[in-house]
Parts: sequence; structure tokens; C-alpha cells
Amino acid sequence: MSSTLLKAKLEAEIVRSLKLGLQDGRMTGDRAQEIARRILELVPENMSDDQLEQMIPQVGREVTELGPVVHDLLAEQDVEKTDQALKQLRSLLEKYKN
Repeated sequence: MSSTLLKAKLEAEIVRSLKLGLQDGRMTGDRAQEIARRILELVPENMSDDQLEQMIPQVGREVTELGPVVHDLLAEQDVEKTDQALKQLRSLLEKYKN
């Protein structure tokens, strides 16, 4: 997943989580604003791919309400990386097989 796509997905999931928290009363408006401000500090616009990947777990640690969002995103990334590695391995095996 590209950095741009990863960041867009993270932002969309954070917004969804904040909306749900506000709607069901698990979060106050003030807390949602605090979280939004902290996310803007943690994930600035000009982050590199590596910086973004390193920052995502930090978001979950610092903003516990977003733990499930971070967990799901990291799990999805792990699956994608595993799939890519398996494709490369299969490709190498096919080269040596022939």
C-alpha cells in the first residue's frame, strides 16, 4: 500500500471512529478535538513512507480510543507484505525450477 493510500485510509478510519464515538456517547466533542489535534501533530503532511509506517503504532499507543483502528490497519499491512513476499518467493522458485 502506498504512503498516500495508507495515510488516506488511516485518516478515513480515524474520522469514522471519532464520528461513531460521538454518536454513541463514548466520546465528548472536546475529546474528539483533542484526538484530531494530536493526529495532525503525529502525522504531518510531508511524512515519508517509512516515517508513516513507524508512526501508526505510536498513534495507537498515544490515543487509546484509536487502538482498534490501528490494529486493523497494521493487520492489513501485514497481510499485504506477506502476500508480496510469497509472490516473490514463488517467482524465484519458478525461475529455479525451469
